Amino acid sequence: MSPVYYDNTFDRLNEAYENSKIRSKRVCIVGDTNTAPLYAEAVEKAINSHFDEIFTFAFKAGEEHKR
Repeated sequence: MSPVYYDNTFDRLNEAYENSKIRSKRVCIVGDTNTAPLYAEAVEKAINSHFDEIFTFAFKAGEEHKR
């Protein structure tokens, strides 16, 4: 199972990646339709030097869609 990292900013994403055992060249950024438009681009920009392919998946916002 891949690790999950939590932080208040995206400043340490590269550090988290470098300290992880993840060596995939593909990654998916997951958010909902409220958060993805706000943050996905910033996350992609922060990590793009480590990955060949970056995908974004946004599920519909709301508790009923988080299953």
